[in-house]
Amino acid sequence: MASNVTALPSGRVGLRRRTSVAGGRTPTQLGLSPRTFAVLRWTQVIGQLTAVLVAALVFDLDIPLATLLALVGVGALTTLWAMRQLTPPHRLDESQLGSLLLLDASQIGAMLGLTGALSNPFALFLLFPAILAATTLSVVWWASVCGVVVLVTSLLAFADSPVLWADSAFRLPPLLTLGTWAALSAGTVMIACYAWRIAEEGRRMGRALAATQLALEREQRLSHLDGIATAVAHDLGSPLSTIGLLAKEIVRGTARDQTLAADARLLEQQVGRCRDILARFADDAPARAKVDGAVVPLSFILERLCADHQDGAMVVRLTTAVSSDALEPTFPPTGEVRHALANLLDNAVIHARSHVGVALVVDRERTTVRMTDDGPGFPPEVLNHVGEPFVSTRGDGATHGLGLFIACTFLTRASAELELENTQTGAIVSATWPAVGAEGKS
Repeated sequence: MASNVTALPSGRVGLRRRTSVAGGRTPTQLGLSPRTFAVLRWTQVIGQLTAVLVAALVFDLDIPLATLLALVGVGALTTLWAMRQLTPPHRLDESQLGSLLLLDASQIGAMLGLTGALSNPFALFLLFPAILAATTLSVVWWASVCGVVVLVTSLLAFADSPVLWADSAFRLPPLLTLGTWAALSAGTVMIACYAWRIAEEGRRMGRALAATQLALEREQRLSHLDGIATAVAHDLGSPLSTIGLLAKEIVRGTARDQTLAADARLLEQQVGRCRDILARFADDAPARAKVDGAVVPLSFILERLCADHQDGAMVVRLTTAVSSDALEPTFPPTGEVRHALANLLDNAVIHARSHVGVALVVDRERTTVRMTDDGPGFPPEVLNHVGEPFVSTRGDGATHGLGLFIACTFLTRASAELELENTQTGAIVSATWPAVGAEGKS
């Protein structure tokens, strides 16, 4: 998805995205699937076996062939054992995968110790366990694997191993050995840190997208429950009418028994309350029918969102300006755009001091929804990371920062641009869509 954060005039920071986000699954669980594990492990075993046989049979190098084949066999046996523990869709847990990577680092070190130590060009393969651990394991485990790799590299640097491609008395210069050791050790730590950072960013984004999808599903479930509640209200009308009629008959027939008459009148009053509740559902029926349609105008979505905040102490004002020659965009009433705008409005209401303004402007070139509040504005750490998940100034230890990310994601899918701005009187959030086409849909 192409995106960039742009600096706008007057210190404004804007997130501009026009490419919609493609659906897909993002892996967020640590560990490896059985298939991936099998491919990696058997590739490693076959590669080691090939290197040993080529060195001994093709290049006729003087290496301890039996010992090396035994070490390769250890790798093959551990692979078979691990595969027997796995049945799809189960994954290797951290302790299992971490232990195997520690064994891999030790096995590669032992093979290098028998074949020239750091003078062996295949010493580079010591990086692989560290990189794999950094991309699939938690910090504790991948730090442990990196520590073992650095330890093995250090032992190989001081090992008195002959150079296979030279005379038996030849040894690498100490300075070259020291440089190779430093390069491998530093490279292990740096590459592992980079790999972990990138993998962790992918996992965070995967968790955020999963939360986004759950938020949308929750919105759709609530809409479905709204329809169910309307149907239930309709079905309860007839039984309540019957109960009310019987309550009146009981009141007439128990006029002499004051206690029973009082209970009957109370029953009649409660039936009346139930009728009032059902009447409110009936009064909302036209609006509900409109919401249940395929799409509704953007102004209708904003009206309902603002109406939800009219009962509180906060003043929320909506103004609309639609040009006579412009077409107002339409969206599903319970879809992503509605949820995104609800998140932005809720955030404005939470941080505002006394009032929030919502303005809809539709002209021939664009459609803009502009929300303003008189709150403290966005902190710099939020403006500098617009659109990133889990960015929040709250310090209570809970998971925060998803609201703005969800709004950015949903508006991006709707081809909108989101801009955040701080002013002297508060904050401004603007969502802008391009001009509506001939069909009247954005």
